[in-house]
Amino acid sequence: MKASMTSGGAKEQTLDSDTYCKYLVNVGDMYYALVQNSNTVCFAKSTSDGQYEIEQLLKGMGYIS
Repeated sequence: MKASMTSGGAKEQTLDSDTYCKYLVNVGDMYYALVQNSNTVCFAKSTSDGQYEIEQLLKGMGYIS
C-alpha cells in the first residue's frame, strides 16, 4: 500500500515503529493516509478536499494527534 502512495513531488509525514506506523502523503491533488496500530490497518485515499475529513476520522479513532 505504501508504495502505491508515493511518487515524485510527494509531501510525506512518516512515523515508523514496531507497533505504530503512520504515512500521510499529499501528491498533486491526492491525499493518502495509511496508519497501522498493532494489528489494525486504516487506509484512506481522497482528493485534497477530503483531507480534513480523513484527519478528523483518524483523530477521533485516536490514530493521529
